[in-house]
Parts: sequence; structure tokens; C-alpha cells
Amino acid sequence: VDMNLPDGNGLDLISEIKNVNPNTQVIVLTGFATIDTAVQATQKGAYHFLTKPFNVEELMSLLDKALAHKTLEQENKQLRNELGTRYQFN
Repeated sequence: VDMNLPDGNGLDLISEIKNVNPNTQVIVLTGFATIDTAVQATQKGAYHFLTKPFNVEELMSLLDKALAHKTLEQENKQLRNELGTRYQFN
């Protein structure tokens, strides 16, 4: 997601994405970076914030980390569900 979009604001788009699917890992790429916008993006659920121009290797590494993070979250949720099903306090 970029912060400055032709038809809107990147912060609003992050909120919309997270409302549709809270597990989506959003990475912000922008040429208009400030500490304030980075903090706001993170508070709205962005996984990471990169400034333009960016290093392609850094972006690829970040994508790998975001995918690994999402996989761990999914595994954690699945294990919690299994534990809840297996060990109920009835």
C-alpha cells in the first residue's frame, strides 16, 4: 500500500483491508514518509513501513518474514482451537 493514492489515502485503505481480512499482512511503501505516518500505519495494523526508493532484496526479505508471520499466526490459531476442543472444562 502506498500512502498517497490517486483515489484516496493509504491509511484509510489499511483500515479497509484489515476490516475485510484482519489477517492480511499490509506493507506500506511510500516516498512521503514521516515518523507520524509510520506510527499511524502501524497502529492501523500495517506489518511494516518502507520508504521509497527501497532495496528489492530488503522488500523480498520482508515479504518472506510477513508470510512466515502469517503462517505462524494461522498455526497458533489452529492449535488453540484443537486445545479448546480437546480440553474443555465441562
